[in-house]
Amino acid sequence: VGPSLPSLDFHRFPASRSNQFSIKMTKGTTSFGKRHNKSHTACRRCGKVSYHIQKKTCSSCGYPAKKMRNYNWGQKAKGRRTVGTG
Repeated sequence: VGPSLPSLDFHRFPASRSNQFSIKMTKGTTSFGKRHNKSHTACRRCGKVSYHIQKKTCSSCGYPAKKMRNYNWGQKAKGRRTVGTG
């Protein structure tokens, strides 16, 4: 009898392991390739890319509303655009 081949341990290498990446649904790299539609563009009042094209309102400053959008739960955001910041 010739030299014996090393036996493969099939418990360590299951058959499904080879197909693992082709079957799995991912939330990362492949999904980012589908993002090519712009829902927001630059706002003419605050300058942020927060102006929703279809709604025609800014999610950051509230334009075209006359009053600036601000909430008490957003203290940090208030501080960024208050008196003395620019």
